[in-house]
Amino acid sequence: MTGADNVYSYVGGDVAQARLDYPIETNNTCALKVSIALNESGINIPFIQSTSGNPGTIQGADGKYYFLNAKALNVWMKKTFGISPSNPQHYKYNSVDGGTDGENFPTLLNGKKGIYSMIPDPQANFGASGHADMFDGNKCAAKCYFNVAQEIDFWVLN
Repeated sequence: MTGADNVYSYVGGDVAQARLDYPIETNNTCALKVSIALNESGINIPFIQSTSGNPGTIQGADGKYYFLNAKALNVWMKKTFGISPSNPQHYKYNSVDGGTDGENFPTLLNGKKGIYSMIPDPQANFGASGHADMFDGNKCAAKCYFNVAQEIDFWVLN
């Protein structure tokens, strides 16, 4: 599914209304797309109240909740699914692991399939809180943005 308007319309409800009310702030759809995948696979995302500086979740027409912010999704994923070493299906990498412009990240992730979450280097002027995507063992469904990654969290799906 492509195009922000199409993705927001697909979910409907308050999510679609957010697109109408805040068209510039809702151009990025990565967190919403991963939320759709999670909800449609039976993982229920809870209502999370937005607070100052911490975006929460928004309800879709189906009554389920969705993230519109990649960093907020990352925080929830860590709390919900755990991180290494308590979760052996979680991998954490930083910019040192990634090497110059993230050149090592493709090798580090090669063969792994799951949910990819990237928080950008603050100096990169990325223009978003981060990026979330599905990784097929070789590449992200959209784009990985390895070159601006400060940290990457990866959860392997079986």
